[in-house]
Amino acid sequence: MNFSGCIEGQVLIKDECLEKVEPGDLCIDDKQCLGGSKCDEGVCECPKGQHIQRGKCVENVTKPAAKCPIPGQSPYYERGSTKHFIPLRY
Repeated sequence: MNFSGCIEGQVLIKDECLEKVEPGDLCIDDKQCLGGSKCDEGVCECPKGQHIQRGKCVENVTKPAAKCPIPGQSPYYERGSTKHFIPLRY
């Protein structure tokens, strides 16, 4: 038991011991949420700009596409699109 009277892996919320849960799992209170997530509408959600990876919230990282074969254009990727290049602005 920890100082709250709950067993390890639980947290005391409103005089009740509730399970700590990973991002993506159901929750009642932010205190239950692990891995940097917060309870949002009953689910432990990662903050904007992050996603769940191995039970934790991690920053989204966008990888630039390979070198663009068209001079004056930079790599660009849009999910679900076949468009891959946008003009560079100097």
